[in-house]
Amino acid sequence: LMIAGPANKHTANDNTSGVTTLFDIMAAMPEELRGKAAFIFFDNEESGILGSSAYAKKHKSVKENVPIINFDCVSDGSNFIFTFGKKANRDLIPLVEEAYKSESFSVEALTRNFIYPSDQINFHNGVGVASLKKSKRGILYMNRIHTKRDTVYTEENIEFLVNGSVKLTQAI
Repeated sequence: LMIAGPANKHTANDNTSGVTTLFDIMAAMPEELRGKAAFIFFDNEESGILGSSAYAKKHKSVKENVPIINFDCVSDGSNFIFTFGKKANRDLIPLVEEAYKSESFSVEALTRNFIYPSDQINFHNGVGVASLKKSKRGILYMNRIHTKRDTVYTEENIEFLVNGSVKLTQAI
């Protein structure tokens, strides 16, 4: 409390949406696919991605070889970005694009000139997923996180990500 002040009670998009997305994917995952996916919940992202850093340090094989999909801020906006780091396995990109195709949402796989600063950056095959709004000039943005206005939680976003995640797990 003395260092950071009182906890923000308004976290519908950042962090609640990512956590509930994982729970909903786990619930939707068909039994025959459950052995193909693992679910990891990291803590202390806002404090310097401490949880994912510690995990990556302890599990070097996962850090270097396993696709990690990080759902962070996914419920406020209809423009989804999937960011891939420089070392990401490029074979994963078309699988992600196919699994998350949508007529309702804009979906874009970004492989360069865009950094989404979240837990996936600790993993070579990390994919960061976020939903953003688009300005009249076509600029993607997020405007409510870390404020009292972070109260938007769009179920359709979560459902879209759940369905796409099951499809991606089938494809991998």
